[in-house]
Amino acid sequence: MKKSLLLLLAGLTLTACGSYLVNSENVSKAKKPYAKVFVLAWLENNIARSLFESDVVKALEEKGIAGVRSLDSGIDIPIDHKPSESEAEAIGNAIKAQGFDGVVLINLVSREEYKTEVPGSYAYRFDPANTMYFGSYMGLYPAVTWEPGKQVTGTRFVLESTLYDLTSPKEENLQWIGWFEMEDPTDIRKTTARFGKELVASLSKTSMARAR
Repeated sequence: MKKSLLLLLAGLTLTACGSYLVNSENVSKAKKPYAKVFVLAWLENNIARSLFESDVVKALEEKGIAGVRSLDSGIDIPIDHKPSESEAEAIGNAIKAQGFDGVVLINLVSREEYKTEVPGSYAYRFDPANTMYFGSYMGLYPAVTWEPGKQVTGTRFVLESTLYDLTSPKEENLQWIGWFEMEDPTDIRKTTARFGKELVASLSKTSMARAR
């Protein structure tokens, strides 16, 4: 990712309704307990990375699950490039050595411009000035106004998040995967907080439980 996610998110309009989470799959078909989860936002901008990780950790802790940001772990993560197989293995071993039994990974998949047409519409209002009389019948003529259609453009961000179980064999450690779409977010603090809550809510429903 060449541009700062923080700058990309700034100056746009925050989506007011709906859910960021557009699709998800409980790959393992199981709900497992987790005691300590490593949270990594694979973003080059450290401010955006810090906010995403912090809000996911906060949401996990509200569910009684300990979470630790990758930025606080002391583990060197090469965000600026895709790790080689040997680098990935070293990172995995370092995470396991700190006692983590789960990893939540967040990755920016794409940033794209979108364009959509909003159709025109009629608007009605009833004004006493338009009162009509017909014998004993009285009513109101509606005042009708026409709002023309318009073209709306903006920016759509697609993020992918995954949950891995570090206690499972390598070929079976992917537990859950979800895709999030954000159209024109402006306030990164509100965006990351909402993302964290939606992500953890979905994980808690299908794939993740508090360790006893």
